[in-house]
Amino acid sequence: MYVRWLDGRLVRTRRDLNPSFDRPDSFDLDIQTGVIRVNIGDLGEYINSSVANSPLKNVTLLADGQNLKLTGVVHKLVPLPVQVIASVSVAPDDRVRVHIIRIDILKVRMKAILGLLHVSTADLVKNDIDGVEIEGDDLLLDTHKLLPAPHIRGRLTHVSVESPDIQAVYGDAAEKIERVELWRNFFSLEGGTIDFASLSMHPVKIIMIDISSNPWFDLDLVNYRDQFSSGYTRITEDAGLQIFIPDRRDVRSKPSTQTDSIQWFKDRNIPPPPQIVSSATH
Repeated sequence: MYVRWLDGRLVRTRRDLNPSFDRPDSFDLDIQTGVIRVNIGDLGEYINSSVANSPLKNVTLLADGQNLKLTGVVHKLVPLPVQVIASVSVAPDDRVRVHIIRIDILKVRMKAILGLLHVSTADLVKNDIDGVEIEGDDLLLDTHKLLPAPHIRGRLTHVSVESPDIQAVYGDAAEKIERVELWRNFFSLEGGTIDFASLSMHPVKIIMIDISSNPWFDLDLVNYRDQFSSGYTRITEDAGLQIFIPDRRDVRSKPSTQTDSIQWFKDRNIPPPPQIVSSATH
């Protein structure tokens, strides 16, 4: 996911296990207020790789103005190349409503069976997919069940297509978008307990701050160590942590040999290694 800003908390999924960045299934991300985006192309790849035995294959998902355009092959009597135009909005229960505006069958030459080739919304997905409900021409998507851990929950107030992404607004974040436009991207967590690496923090006071120049914070919680080790950390006066980290795409591969040897810590006459100097200049 890409974060503009986010305030929330990690809610444990098991009473006997602290939320841990090293165990994505150990917590849900409960967003109080925030704006996040998911790349539309990434969603198309996820559909192709995760839904086994789906009647819809070879999916390509793109933005089409304010709508989504999906192309793929539906297996009915014969494989049918289709194009679907759909809008996205928020359902009253924090699910995402995908409204099918149009389904087109693309260049089918077998004219003798055209009368049997009507494709409906129900033909696009299986009825037994947990987290998907078909309601007429609408698909109601429960992202908490559909997407992999860590799961996101919160009061979803707006969903829109913002090419090349889908943008989701939680809580009253829409009122703050213009006011914080010049802020750096951040992800703030407060309260509860969290484990990561060999550390444990209680109560949690962590703010992750984007030090890259891209407009959105490319954050990969599942592989957080690469991003954390490429940045730097500061302890605040109230015993919190400020973690300054680059986007995932800006994380450089680490050299095979580390130059910050124990000798540098012992001898203050030895100049600091290059990676420490470069981190301090951010």
